[in-house]
Amino acid sequence: MRRILIIYGGFKFHEPYKTVSFFLPFLRENGFNIDIYSDINIYSDYRRLKEYDIIFQNYGEKKITEKQEQGLTNAIKSGVGLIGFHAGLCDTFKNSYKYQHMVGGQFVFHPKVKKFKVIINRRSKLLNGIKDFYIKTELYYFHFSPEIKIHAWTVIENKIKMPVVWSKKYGKGKIFYCSLGHDTQDFEKKEFFEIMKRGILWVSKK
Repeated sequence: MRRILIIYGGFKFHEPYKTVSFFLPFLRENGFNIDIYSDINIYSDYRRLKEYDIIFQNYGEKKITEKQEQGLTNAIKSGVGLIGFHAGLCDTFKNSYKYQHMVGGQFVFHPKVKKFKVIINRRSKLLNGIKDFYIKTELYYFHFSPEIKIHAWTVIENKIKMPVVWSKKYGKGKIFYCSLGHDTQDFEKKEFFEIMKRGILWVSKK
């Protein structure tokens, strides 16, 4: 049975537990043994982290200690998958450049909530069959690494493509991120939920 570690926390308006809990039925249906924590103390224990197939992090706007950083990054490098959405993966641990390099991007700004178009990369096997869609939510702007593989984007000012969904390798570990998921309303979009479910299954495969 595959094991998944869910970490949640951060600003309450992001509803960190409620949003991540949407995935619990899907995880159980797919045979995951689930552990859930509301802090990152476990990140200091590399040996425990290595026992998991995936870390699902929804823990935004926080700091990480050097020992926690080392445990987490070493676990991913050894082959543990990492997945998250919105602030939970890419608007956190701003005191750690090593963490930001690992996940492939860092939130820097968002305009006012508005409707925008998510454009699916037609070359993405991972999102094959999902059509372009519109969603009204926070649009994240990032500093992002040239190492990421962009599966979906939106077009912002000056015709710049801003990533919305990406994947990345870090050592033997797989990383998957989607910038949507600001609050529970985003989960009414079936495309967003489908994107995340595919990401979960992808990062869990060795």
